[in-house]
Amino acid sequence: MLSNIRPGSGVALHPQRLFYGILRVRNREATVLSEIRELWRELRRRKVIRTVVVYWLVAWAVIEVVSVLEPALQLPEWVDRLVIVLSIAGFPIAIVLAWAVELTPDGGYQKTSRKNGDGVIHSGATTKSSIAVLPLENLSGSAENEYFGDGIATEILNILCKSPELQVSSRTSSFSFRGRSLSARAIAQELGVVTILEGSVRRASGRVRISMQLIDAISDSHLWSETYDRELQDIFEVQDEIAGNVAHALRLKLFDDMQIAVSPAAITNDTVAYDFYLRGTFQFERGNMRAAIDQFAHSTKLDPNFARAWAGLANSYSWICMWEDKSSENIRKADEASNVALKLAPNSAEANASRGFALIFQRKYDEAWQALEKSIQLDPQLYEAYYFAGRLMMPQGRMEEAAVFFAKAAEVRPDDVAAPALQTGALIGAGDAAAGMKAAQVTVAAAERQTRLSPDDSRSWSLGSGALATLGRTEEAVKWAERALVADPDYSSPSTTYNVACTFALCGEDERAMDVLEKLSRSATLYRDWIENDADFDSLRKSSRFENLMKGIGQ
Repeated sequence: MLSNIRPGSGVALHPQRLFYGILRVRNREATVLSEIRELWRELRRRKVIRTVVVYWLVAWAVIEVVSVLEPALQLPEWVDRLVIVLSIAGFPIAIVLAWAVELTPDGGYQKTSRKNGDGVIHSGATTKSSIAVLPLENLSGSAENEYFGDGIATEILNILCKSPELQVSSRTSSFSFRGRSLSARAIAQELGVVTILEGSVRRASGRVRISMQLIDAISDSHLWSETYDRELQDIFEVQDEIAGNVAHALRLKLFDDMQIAVSPAAITNDTVAYDFYLRGTFQFERGNMRAAIDQFAHSTKLDPNFARAWAGLANSYSWICMWEDKSSENIRKADEASNVALKLAPNSAEANASRGFALIFQRKYDEAWQALEKSIQLDPQLYEAYYFAGRLMMPQGRMEEAAVFFAKAAEVRPDDVAAPALQTGALIGAGDAAAGMKAAQVTVAAAERQTRLSPDDSRSWSLGSGALATLGRTEEAVKWAERALVADPDYSSPSTTYNVACTFALCGEDERAMDVLEKLSRSATLYRDWIENDADFDSLRKSSRFENLMKGIGQ
């Protein structure tokens, strides 16, 4: 099973500016008034204030009843004093319980604690705080400006992903709610998170107005909100403040325990170059690699020292090498762009990951691993570093190692479909069928969730179909594969087509599998090293059609 790169999921925008912005916000001495306001908000959120009022109302009623009944029942004089003492003694216990135990929307309760003094940890499916960053509503009056709001939201999402204390819903999942009229609580329940970051952006006449709000979905209360009305050239500072305020509201230490050094060359001060970078990322997200290349290339022309744009350019060419045209020219361009990005920002985790990915197609596996290993060391929370490392191991037949890296990628991004799908194939290829079955179950669950959110997501239908086939649910697998082709009738997504071929082969539909593979070979690149090590095609290897197909595939 083979899945495409998560377009656009690679690079967090302007991490150095965000990094120092967060530090400025977190290290700024809070005023007494702001601390009081924050404490008051937390007391209200945890229903402590309500508990105090209700407690003393009940205690007063009990004391009054005892004082009235004491003469009639001829109770000792000390009884009313005992009731008062017990009421006072019970008060701090009630406050502690109110702080430590929160009521849930369904009338149950959940314990709440802190981790190292930072970050509320809610009991449930995860021990981390969790958040979904929704796409910003475009209020600019032009659909063309959608890329701008997406870029800002993606930047904040990616920087929050760097915190090991926070589980962040993937961009694919969060952005599937674009334009849907659902409450924050409903979205949070669907995505399995407890906080939602949403907002809007208006861009006109050289100015930008961004409104953001952070919502606690459990209590349906606002943790933080703010509106920024600035010159467009101040967009970087606005992003600093937004990321810093979100981190502060969630009590996160995004970088306290992490050494993520980023060269100044990884960012740009040219707002026009940055704008073209956002346009490139927007196209990359949608799999439009040729359009993405045009935008990234324009960005690098405006600012030749903008390493992040070079990394985006390299990733676009690498994607084309993997799926569309692995020509020597595209390999060369991916190599050159990734090399420039790395020279400009040698301590950027994203630049190193981009370099490692590009080197895979030159079969420079040792050099690719060196770059990916450094990327992991620089940022242990970077999904792409583990994902590309798994892809590096697969064509070498190093299945056990590939499975480890895909498992780590899935750990960083729990709602992802691609990582557990590839982990499934790697485990089975390594001879660990039992573990492969477990990974397949995880893949099916993730695919079911994603196709529910985005019914036209051909990639998730195809990945889920392969996992169902692995689990022996043949009839369902074939239906899912056919559903993937319905979502992509023109075979425009090579990864979907490849994965469907894998499913048909696993389900014993050998002729259908070969039909799909042959059609794919006429319109896109087939990665020989990968196919040779893909256990999904084992049933086809002795067929003349498969042998002829392999003869026509270049190195």
